[in-house]
Amino acid sequence: MAGAVLQVIIAVGLVAQPTRPQPPVPADTVRRPQQPGDTLRRPARPDTVRTKRDSVTVAAPAAVDTTRRAGIDSVRGVPDTLKTRVRRDSIQAPIARAEVPNDIGVGPLYRWTRDSVLTTGAINLSDLLERVPGVTMFRSGWIASAQTAAYLGDATRVRVFRDGVELDALDPRAGGVRDVGDIQLANIDEVTIERAAGELRVHLRTWTVRNTTPYTRVDAFTGDEDTNLYRFFYGRRFGSGFDAQVGVQQFGTGSRNRRVGGGGTVLDALARVGWARGLWSVDATLNRLDRSRDPTLRFEDQQEVLPNFESRRNDTQLRIAYGDPDGRGPWLQAIANAASQRLATTALLSLDTTFAPTPPVNVVVSVDTLRADSTFSRRQYVLTGGYRLGGVRLSATDRLRTVAGEMLNSPAVRASYDSRLFSVSVFGEKGAVGGLVVDSALVPRVHRRIQQRRVEGGTVDSVITKTTDVPGGVALPPWRASRVDVSARLSPLPWFSLLGSASRESRTLPGLAPHDTGTAVDTVASSKGATTLRLEAALRLGRMWLSGGVVRRGADTVPPLRTYGCLTLPAGGCERAIAAADSTAATGVTFGARGPVWKDVYVDLGGLAWSQAGGAYRPQLQLRSEVGVLTNWLGRFPSGNFGFKFAAIDEYRSRVRFPITPAPNTEGALLCDLEVCAPAANVLTLQLEIRIQSGVLSYQLRNALNRPYEVVPGLRMPGPINYYGVRWTFWN
Repeated sequence: MAGAVLQVIIAVGLVAQPTRPQPPVPADTVRRPQQPGDTLRRPARPDTVRTKRDSVTVAAPAAVDTTRRAGIDSVRGVPDTLKTRVRRDSIQAPIARAEVPNDIGVGPLYRWTRDSVLTTGAINLSDLLERVPGVTMFRSGWIASAQTAAYLGDATRVRVFRDGVELDALDPRAGGVRDVGDIQLANIDEVTIERAAGELRVHLRTWTVRNTTPYTRVDAFTGDEDTNLYRFFYGRRFGSGFDAQVGVQQFGTGSRNRRVGGGGTVLDALARVGWARGLWSVDATLNRLDRSRDPTLRFEDQQEVLPNFESRRNDTQLRIAYGDPDGRGPWLQAIANAASQRLATTALLSLDTTFAPTPPVNVVVSVDTLRADSTFSRRQYVLTGGYRLGGVRLSATDRLRTVAGEMLNSPAVRASYDSRLFSVSVFGEKGAVGGLVVDSALVPRVHRRIQQRRVEGGTVDSVITKTTDVPGGVALPPWRASRVDVSARLSPLPWFSLLGSASRESRTLPGLAPHDTGTAVDTVASSKGATTLRLEAALRLGRMWLSGGVVRRGADTVPPLRTYGCLTLPAGGCERAIAAADSTAATGVTFGARGPVWKDVYVDLGGLAWSQAGGAYRPQLQLRSEVGVLTNWLGRFPSGNFGFKFAAIDEYRSRVRFPITPAPNTEGALLCDLEVCAPAANVLTLQLEIRIQSGVLSYQLRNALNRPYEVVPGLRMPGPINYYGVRWTFWN
């Protein structure tokens, strides 16, 4: 049949006559065959010969349609390789991003993108925050331990936002302070730290993709203390604008040595779907965090300080957006978020009246246990929008929360102008809502008093003398705050800048009952107002910036770090709860040096020294210095397929005071009001990274000098930890 068709076509071509003299065939009549590279990037047209005005008109029999029945090859049935549609990579409209404010500063800003976050060696958000002057990290052990960040000695002054939603603290034992160890970096696309004078705001953007070619990332790490970490990410955009991505991170550490923090596991999972076309986008995100932590023992006497912990947190978010906060023109976003955290049965406290390795006769121990599956939840609705034109940014946000059946509103406005000569930023917020504040007496629990006595052979016999079922009460209202922040930078010369920042805020803190009261308490609110000032001058030498200045913090009430429960007084032999502190006004000196020193050698140094010693939850002197080499060695590898980093990081902090509640004597009077301090600590970390194309070999040695140290009194940090692995990305 194919041969007959071919003969008919040849015969018709020989007999048919043109209607007018046949001109030469123009050069554009027959399309040039596509180059091999083009065939992979764009689909070939069905026919390479098109009839145009100057084309030769050929009469064909009605039964033979050469344009429909014959392909580029005249013999039908032979596959047409040029006609096959080859999928090509394309970039789709971006899924909406949350607003990231201008950070008024000089030199390298505290902002990291997807790859640079992990290049720093950070495992979670805690490791990044340690780089910021004024931030003090508290840990009970290695990466699975409880981790709290305090800014200028106050943990409530560190707030974290992810995709425009504030990540509130829901753990009732934390006293309204978020455990930053919960916030993993595996699924984060960008981290920006906004340093106001009186508050530190961390803005996170969830990882998203724009290419239709699938993107895959796989990381695997292992190390000492039975540490294993795995990450996986997959994302892809489709030609219709649809977005689908999933990311999982799982790590765990062993529990064989509970004297240096114990073990635990963390599972962080992300699922995200969305659609974007032009300036419009819709996306839904689910973040799930499963976290468990073994009991933590005091190093000296092996007594349990932090009980076991097991929780599951779900954050579900839906967003509808128009425009891009990073682009020009108007933008608008509406966000609905639901957060819930479920706590499994776990001990709250273990109050011992003695800490001898072998308890004497008739030792009374009080143990509180949470009821199974205590769940705490909160909803958050955000409406935000703004306009950007050149260096001018304007935005407004209305944040509505449901807390214990009550609606709390927190409006905020922001305006900024940025140029080389002058930059200014103004932020105002009314009624900001803190984390969940629930006293231990208000959590549904079972209270037991156990009498331990020593019997023959040195064993211990325990007898429950009293069991009390304490019902759960209504959670205390969260702390509220209203503030105004103003920051400005003046750069009269390209190598000299002056910076100034001021914050004025007023806070309402709920009253906190003692840990061992066993009864619910009413809120005893106290209003405090404080003004914080920061002035700095910066000088550029080559590519490096040198800075120095002063920080003035007003008197304020500092909420307790209740994450760490109770501490031991070595002198008194008694255990008492960590307490709030009324701090007096304090003045500190800041200093820093950041940037390249010579070729690819860089330095990152920052510190803060207070003129007054003994401030609650803050060291008098804190210094972090990093010296390293970061290069792509383009002279030897001009393709950019090689990268190298080696860094030595030294961190020093003087002793830190933890205030505690007074202990009454047998007559009811106050017996003592001593303090507990974490001694001075100095830790050296070494980091090495080698990148070959899209694979990175990474190695860290933490506490390289094996120095014993504590950052929370009585909780010894681990010795040297080797942590190494590979990060690998694929475009497939």
